[in-house]
Parts: sequence; structure tokens; C-alpha cells
Amino acid sequence: MEAVEIPAHYASGDEPTLRDRTWLEQQWDIARLKAGESAAGALLVLDEIQKVPNWSSVVKLRWDADTHSGVPLKVVLLGSAPLLIQAV
Repeated sequence: MEAVEIPAHYASGDEPTLRDRTWLEQQWDIARLKAGESAAGALLVLDEIQKVPNWSSVVKLRWDADTHSGVPLKVVLLGSAPLLIQAV
């Protein structure tokens, strides 16, 4: 994240009390705000994404909306359990 020259937001799904759709939407909204403040856009890094229930539907919904609206947000999804990520 330090190597890119755009604003970035990092969040991890490791914390059990934070793993839900609302938490994921809040992280995405923080990154959207950063993207709106920079002409170059922003980067959102979501770690341990597989621990957030129904993460793929939230990500698809947000990604499609941002693509349609032209929000310059780059997203990186990370996880330590590839089989859980692929199963969704």
C-alpha cells in the first residue's frame, strides 16, 4: 500500500465482532470517500475477506455500482483460506 501513490484504506475481517455486511459496506464507503478526494482515485485492501459472511454479494454489488458511476476505486481482496474464497 505504501508503494502506490494514491490514498488507501486497509481493513481486516479477522475481528469476529466486525464480520458482517454492515462492516464491509462501511469499509467500502471509507474507501469511496478517499477516492472522491483524489483525482487519481483510491485503493481498498480487504484482508481475510473469507471470514465475512456473504462477502461476494456485497463486493459484486458495490463493484458494479462504482463501475457504473465511474468511482475510481481499486480493490484488492486477500484471504488466507483460498478454498473458502473459491467456494463462494
